[in-house]
Amino acid sequence: MVNDFEKFSKDFDTQWQEMEATIKASEAWQRVSLKKVYISKMMSEETTCFSASIVVDGKIVGEAQNRGEGGNTQVFMPEELINELAETIPTSEFMLATPWLKMETLVDQKLGEHEVTKEAKKVMQHVSVIHDGKIFETKMKLKELWKMPLSKQKEVHDILQQRHPGCTFLPFLKMQEALELIVKALR
Repeated sequence: MVNDFEKFSKDFDTQWQEMEATIKASEAWQRVSLKKVYISKMMSEETTCFSASIVVDGKIVGEAQNRGEGGNTQVFMPEELINELAETIPTSEFMLATPWLKMETLVDQKLGEHEVTKEAKKVMQHVSVIHDGKIFETKMKLKELWKMPLSKQKEVHDILQQRHPGCTFLPFLKMQEALELIVKALR
């Protein structure tokens, strides 16, 4: 019985990753963004409670919301535009074919990206390292590190290397590279 569950779980994870990749490769992914995102952690139960403006090609065209009670995300925007965007997202076994469900899934994926990016930016405010796919934050603010002489910065680096041998010291990376590593670790 456990083997059947493990097989189902692996199949589900693989299909989910394929669906995410399909959406992110679509033209719709490039054209759609979320603005004015408000997330209520307190109201979130089974799903994320949020509201956001949907932006297509730089213009606000609708709204999205989820009450956080386990129901679907509601998308409010012109049906013609939903149909146009949904046509750019291929249908697969796992991706349901209706334009509304494709748009809802795309919005949910964009919300997930927004949450991860926001969390990654918080991590970037502190001196942090990544070791074995996990983030280790110090209490030291990044601004404090940059005010130190180079010799002291190296000491901080060496201390963290001793605590986490082979770790990646994020402050010494380019901003985009560090953000990508953090986002990967947060997932």
